[in-house]
Amino acid sequence: MSQEPLILLVDDEPDVLETFNLLLKDNGYAVRTASTGAKGLQLAQQCLPSLVLLDVGLPDIDGVEVCRRIKSDPKLTDVSVVLISGGAITSSHKAGGLDAGADEYLTKPVALNELLARIRAVLRLHDTTAALRASEQRYRRLVEILPDAVCLLDLESRFVALNSQAAR
Repeated sequence: MSQEPLILLVDDEPDVLETFNLLLKDNGYAVRTASTGAKGLQLAQQCLPSLVLLDVGLPDIDGVEVCRRIKSDPKLTDVSVVLISGGAITSSHKAGGLDAGADEYLTKPVALNELLARIRAVLRLHDTTAALRASEQRYRRLVEILPDAVCLLDLESRFVALNSQAAR
């Protein structure tokens, strides 16, 4: 990674914010913090973090809904979300959070070394997905500017994709 990943930390407990903030900064991450879901959404849209570490139990908008909004915002396509909760810890809570688009769901208390390992894993996936998306965009631009017709057919010989030369 050429620059330190930006992590947005959203939690309404000041002690958790301070502890996680120091831990993340000590491990080479840039960190922004918010104590409400609304402020977290606003910061996510402004600073486009690599990852949002998001408490489920927030005072205004619950973390699952914040996650859903992040994941539905086209501007935030490449933002990963890790939900974390000390109260919503059942398998149905976890399933609901993951179904809302979370990339990971952790329960408190969480060992700090495990938290860091899971963040690293999510960021590796984030980097790989972003690289794949960029590669696909380059491929599509290249195919579009080719002077020859290029068509992609499925197994039943139906057109799946074609460039503008083939469309003509």
